[in-house]
Amino acid sequence: MGIPKINIQAVRSWAKACGGSVLRSKPQTFHGINPTITYPKTGKTFELPRFISEEMKVARNMNKIAINQAKNPIKYEFPKATAEDLKRLTSETIKASYKRVAWTNPKDGKVYHLLEQSRTKDGKVLVRILDHEGAFVKEAALTPKTVAIIDERFIPGVMNYNSHGSLVSTYARRNNPFAQYEFHETHVFDNFLPGSERSYIKSLNKVLNSKADYLSISIGTDINITQGKKGVEQLREIVTKTTPDESDELIKAITKKGTRVLISSGNDGKDVVNHMLVHSGAEGVGSISLKGKVSEFSASRNSSFTQHYELGEYNPKYIYKGNKTIGINFTETPGCDIKYRTPKELNRIKETFEKKIAKIKNELEVSKKEAEDTLIKRKQLGRSISDMKKSSKLFIKWKKLNYKKDLLDRKCWQLKVHASDIEDFSDRFFRINKILKGTSLSTPIRTAKLALNDMMQGVL
Repeated sequence: MGIPKINIQAVRSWAKACGGSVLRSKPQTFHGINPTITYPKTGKTFELPRFISEEMKVARNMNKIAINQAKNPIKYEFPKATAEDLKRLTSETIKASYKRVAWTNPKDGKVYHLLEQSRTKDGKVLVRILDHEGAFVKEAALTPKTVAIIDERFIPGVMNYNSHGSLVSTYARRNNPFAQYEFHETHVFDNFLPGSERSYIKSLNKVLNSKADYLSISIGTDINITQGKKGVEQLREIVTKTTPDESDELIKAITKKGTRVLISSGNDGKDVVNHMLVHSGAEGVGSISLKGKVSEFSASRNSSFTQHYELGEYNPKYIYKGNKTIGINFTETPGCDIKYRTPKELNRIKETFEKKIAKIKNELEVSKKEAEDTLIKRKQLGRSISDMKKSSKLFIKWKKLNYKKDLLDRKCWQLKVHASDIEDFSDRFFRINKILKGTSLSTPIRTAKLALNDMMQGVL
């Protein structure tokens, strides 16, 4: 049946029960993604308009800004900047690119350019704030917020174009280079393991025990549901039966301790819901296109699930200095996102990959031998696979060994892809007409921007 919709009579009754009329009642501040009020006499709960809470007012303003900037991109022209500021604003080096950001104030839509000056011993970031034309506004000390990211196969400090996590982290850092980031790795091959041993569950527990202010998750499981024919509560009931997942309790615990959790809405279109948004009460992030419309692939479109929208379609390009290629940009923020590797650097990477492949092959042989020994033990005991399941310890050991073998196989395959013909790997990934797209990209962007909003609170 679900939570009843609010109406004016209900508000009057609620106000009267609280000891006054609507007119005499003090305005109440609501928080959360789907706020409710409870009628004191009966305990009956009423659902408020979805965008009445402070967080959702900001979300709506940011959605409008994202749509407008998709249609009318920010013009990076600085007629009022000093010579030194102009140099920093227009430099396309990696170092300069990660020491500045264009911030749009969600309260009034004005664009400001923040330039990092230095970092203090107590961790604050000193920034120089300029207006949209480059004129000096003020200097300020920002207290960094901590943003945790859980994603697949993140490899810090290594250019790895096949890594989903490396792309996600880059989009976050280019939209807020002043935050502190925690990266927690997860992968898709350990779903058969007991919950506490799965990498995703381990990562959620780490975030639960950390001081993260925000958590960005660009993974999930899509459930095919025609949303227009089902109410929100019915959707929750269907998905709960379809994909029960212990991670939801962890996400609830994380949000309860004050960490805002943002999860991608999914990439399979309007008739699909990411089950993680149904269970946990986390905030969903969808994608808008370069035309400022909801992207065709963006899922979980019911606003009870997806409250945020950011650009999720990008055109990668090379960055040149004269005739020299110095970097690659795929976030469409000015400058370089990643460094362009020279042939000499690529050869060094190739040699490193070949050494890793040799090491992993040795580990793989050991893993195969352990798995074979376990199977021999199973045969000696006269047990089939179904019988093994009854003996949890033996079954889990066999599963773990096979998991390890599969993971090593995958690592070896990935490294071979990089090592073979690596000289033209950038060209094969960044084709001129290739568009990077997905709610996996819009999610870290919105998370980073929300953290920056908090850091700028009270500054302007």
